[in-house]
Amino acid sequence: MSEEIKWGAGTAEYIKYRIGPLLYTPGLRKDIAQKLTEYKRLGLKSAAICLEDTVRDDMVEIAQRNTVEEIKKYLSLNDGDDLNIFIRVREPGQIGKISDALGNDVHGIRGYILPKIDDETIIPYMAEAERLRADGHTIMPIIENPSLLDMSRRGHSLGSLRESLFKIADLVANVRVGGNDFCNALGVTAPIDRTIYDIPPIAGLLSDIAVTFTPHFAVSAPVWNYFGNSGGISWEEGFRRETELDKLTGFVGKTIIHPCQIAPALESMKQSPKDHRDALAIIASADSEIQVLKSPDGSRMYETKVHTKWAKQVIGMAEIYGVRQETEE
Repeated sequence: MSEEIKWGAGTAEYIKYRIGPLLYTPGLRKDIAQKLTEYKRLGLKSAAICLEDTVRDDMVEIAQRNTVEEIKKYLSLNDGDDLNIFIRVREPGQIGKISDALGNDVHGIRGYILPKIDDETIIPYMAEAERLRADGHTIMPIIENPSLLDMSRRGHSLGSLRESLFKIADLVANVRVGGNDFCNALGVTAPIDRTIYDIPPIAGLLSDIAVTFTPHFAVSAPVWNYFGNSGGISWEEGFRRETELDKLTGFVGKTIIHPCQIAPALESMKQSPKDHRDALAIIASADSEIQVLKSPDGSRMYETKVHTKWAKQVIGMAEIYGVRQETEE
């Protein structure tokens, strides 16, 4: 396989798509190091230590100090960098403060999650770009600002935000999409037997975000709020259904809120055997005179030029997450 297709461990594409399921934990917890060590053994790829919504306003400084202590403790217990640790800040000034407090352990984190981002709130964070580069850190802005529900300014705001992110594209590990802030603004939530895509105003916004950002960035899907069964309905079935819709929308990865969601999230990111075989065939046909081909089983038709991006993503995701067992075929 050519280097152009294969996502080596140090490449930008590998890092972006390896974020995978991202599990949140509040910055005030005293067992963060212990829990992250346990979650890593369960296959977790990325974790977010939150200093924003999960922390009371008057406890931010305490949570910040605790977060630094727990990160240092985690790094002392674990070798290697196989867990991507991000810190969700609530304002730009925290980036420098946390980096300074980490000292020699500053490279033990991947970077920062920026909350409630739109075309205006991203601006002060961009001033931190040189500091982030110097520390080898990345950012993951979360598109969750309820201001984007306003149809009169949505298109301009999303387009302007995209232009701002282009200017610091080397720092953007992933663009994340929130769901609960949007739902809260409308006073709605999806029941366990529905998905966020069944809420029409939110579905329209998610589609607009996908169209604007997925051609240029890896974009992750909103959280699924259930981790226990309710009314005889399986939360895992709902989770599976929503992750299928995530993929059809163009999102890669998922924000998760409970360790029991790690396994199904990782399973959802595995590639189907059929898609993987077809993707390999598409790439192999790149130099063929006729740039159209049937899938190996004869069920689908592909045009090499228009399906190459999809094929590369399937192959790269399979490299990171694997291929599902061939039960569906």
